[in-house]
Amino acid sequence: MAPPKQFGILSPVLGLSQNIPSVLLNEAFHEDNLNVLLRHGGVERAQKPEKELVDGSLDLVAPADGNPFLLYHFFEKSDGTKFLLGFTKDNIYHWNTSTTQWDRKHVCGSSTGTDASCTDWSVCTFRDKVIATNGVDTNSDKVLYWDGSLDTFRNLSESSKYSTGTVTLTEGNANLEGAGTEFITSDIEAGDMVYIVDSDRAYYVSSRTDADTLVITPAAAESLAGKAYVIIENNGLEYDTGVYLTKAKFAWNFENRIILGYTFKNSNTFPSGIDWCSQSDEDDWVAGDSGAAVFDGADYLTGAGQYQDRLIVFKSESVHALWLVISDLIFNAAKIKANLGTFSPHSIVNGANGELFFLATDKTIRVIRGMASMFPRVSEPLWEAFWEIPDEYFIEVRSHWVRRFGHALWAIPSGAEQTTNNLLCILDEFGRWTKMDTAVRAFGRYRRQAGCTIDTIPYPTIDERGWG
Repeated sequence: MAPPKQFGILSPVLGLSQNIPSVLLNEAFHEDNLNVLLRHGGVERAQKPEKELVDGSLDLVAPADGNPFLLYHFFEKSDGTKFLLGFTKDNIYHWNTSTTQWDRKHVCGSSTGTDASCTDWSVCTFRDKVIATNGVDTNSDKVLYWDGSLDTFRNLSESSKYSTGTVTLTEGNANLEGAGTEFITSDIEAGDMVYIVDSDRAYYVSSRTDADTLVITPAAAESLAGKAYVIIENNGLEYDTGVYLTKAKFAWNFENRIILGYTFKNSNTFPSGIDWCSQSDEDDWVAGDSGAAVFDGADYLTGAGQYQDRLIVFKSESVHALWLVISDLIFNAAKIKANLGTFSPHSIVNGANGELFFLATDKTIRVIRGMASMFPRVSEPLWEAFWEIPDEYFIEVRSHWVRRFGHALWAIPSGAEQTTNNLLCILDEFGRWTKMDTAVRAFGRYRRQAGCTIDTIPYPTIDERGWG
């Protein structure tokens, strides 16, 4: 009797075998998959990160508040101008390519008169504006916008009230002194917002002292003299006559409308509610084809992503589809999955063919590839890494699609404390997983305005531009 024939059991990362009888495990994770990239059917070592967002000495530039970025947003206007924004728990920053510094554009909580940290941001681009919102807590901001030219973010859809003359600030002083002004109660009231040219923050009007003096909150963080300014309302988005939507957890751009989710309206919270503006008009929430809806169920909204012509809306225990209809309803909706949702809004990401991935409440990565309600798991090879995510850190998971490599990325909490994302899980377009031990707090993208040459490459020597 002939001896049994030997054969190998190989992971896909080892490539195609030649002259070796083998069994190929297409859905296995092998430690050879650690700290590598799978690309074009081959294996590449992970490349050393580029030195970007650095100063003239090639030192990484951190935001002034010292906090890690929760979110990045690349903003490109229709005229081709481009901006990179970074969001921390306390501020919004813009990367200034001229000074190679992060310029502050907003202080969290300033529209409430109490600077206060937030826990998360939801951001989208709509008609050459960035729309940002940070929750429904007591000190959360109104829904904000920035158009790339303003000194700071401003409240969306608020009317200007007064801008005559100039104003002066003295650092540490709570008085805003006017020149050529006439601050009267019919024009200005407590709760209004003041935006001053060349200031990197807004101020809240606490009271009026006289025709030339307002008391602001907080006290001035800087000294500015003879500056133009504008005072605007601070009511929120008017969705019915004299009734306002003041806060929201989520902001999405869908079918040429801003959709706000998990809203705070007329002093009530709507955890399953959405509101949308009139088509192509971010300032109109009361007329046109603007409207509102509430999804069925006692569970609450936790995120959304687009699949084909549907907005897939996730709740804590269900998944719904929203789509445009030609009727007075504007949108129709249907529940497409029960007893499964997500707690991780930033885990939702599209793949190479438009499929939608998300981290489900059962701690698996699932994919939507059609409107069937199966939502198959795709993360079995790395099930343990996802299973070990502490429940309280679902909100910290981040995802991103890298078109250049055809990879979907998830940064997840891992390690002894599991309070920061230090494991990068990578799914390629062929369904193969790799992982990297690397700290990633947030993902973002940008587009270089100019390339590097041998003389300008940001490393001391060409040898430094190597493999890590």
